[in-house]
Amino acid sequence: MKAFACEKVVCPDGIWIVSEGRYRDLDLRLILEGAEAVTVKEYRISDLAYYMLAPKPIEVKKRLVGCELHEVDPLSNRIKARIKKVLPRFMHRMFQENPVEPLILISARDNGTPLLESRELERHLERIESQLRPYNSVIKQLGKLDLAQVKDIVGICEDFGKNRSQLLIKGTMEDKAAYIVDGITQDVGVTLDRSYVAHGLFEMGAFDFTAYDNQKSFRLVTFMHHGQSKALVLDDENRVKFEVKDLAMIQYIQLLENCLRINPKMKEAMDQCLDGSAMAAKILFNQQMEIGYSASRIPEIYRQAFETFAIGVSEMDAVMLSLNTKQFGIAFSYIPKSGDAQDKVFTTISVMHDFRALDNIKADMPELYSEISKKTSVSDAGTYYLLDAIRGVQ
Repeated sequence: MKAFACEKVVCPDGIWIVSEGRYRDLDLRLILEGAEAVTVKEYRISDLAYYMLAPKPIEVKKRLVGCELHEVDPLSNRIKARIKKVLPRFMHRMFQENPVEPLILISARDNGTPLLESRELERHLERIESQLRPYNSVIKQLGKLDLAQVKDIVGICEDFGKNRSQLLIKGTMEDKAAYIVDGITQDVGVTLDRSYVAHGLFEMGAFDFTAYDNQKSFRLVTFMHHGQSKALVLDDENRVKFEVKDLAMIQYIQLLENCLRINPKMKEAMDQCLDGSAMAAKILFNQQMEIGYSASRIPEIYRQAFETFAIGVSEMDAVMLSLNTKQFGIAFSYIPKSGDAQDKVFTTISVMHDFRALDNIKADMPELYSEISKKTSVSDAGTYYLLDAIRGVQ
């Protein structure tokens, strides 16, 4: 099947996420069973958007800080379990097993070795760390264990934000114990099912920003099929790369594109990742922003407008009421690689505001409404403007 042309959108300043959509006719019969020639809406997406949407495993680096030891169930629990197998279900409560809590082993906090100008000094510190490893508290406790009394060992990892997660380890108990001993306090590879790890949350640590190519793109098409909305990512030869099953993710990348257009601080943070001076961590899309604005806390964009148009107190209250609804937050976390900020987690938050929330002031304050409309960014996800920009550091 011959591919049709679609304009490639290239941001003159570098990074972009998704283009505006265009309606086109596409014969889906050769790429989707039971489909036919239909009108689709097609977008160009960058390789960054492709990474965010793709249902493919990724590997990220996390610090292995400890482990959970799950001991073999005591004899009493094993006997009760066998008894319950021959009893009716309503009698199971008479033979409840005693809960066995796992033993948690955590290494003393290790902030890692700082980058040094002298490679010889770095090697010297690495030799010292290697010589001290046998004295690590986790390694010493594992060495005293009778692995025959352990039914599982689960790793405990920390990301750059000190958020902990479990790491399932394959192999025998001996293999698992050896993995902990070899990797404790070190960065280990953790495989995730995809970059979209939770509602609104994307893990960005596996995307190579330094290899980002703003000329590279893929096609995203959305259409109706048997009464349901569908979305596919295709290459230029109409080969299906994958289906986007959670359509909310498309709204996320559209809002991220909007955000990059209107928030210089967000673009600056991503540019640091592009030039290799920072490492991306996570992007969080939050539909439940609850930042309260009032006459004593007026966002800068409105402070200027209130002065320009001489907005009174009662009118100001009406505006504040609108500002405290339909907020949408986009938070991008990243870690600088050098300087005083090295290894600190910075988060740039864009508080986007749905322009529809201002409909109730349109009639009474048309000049203010018109002024804010000039600052909006429009996409299929809606019409938004940057209400506030916040940056924090951990």
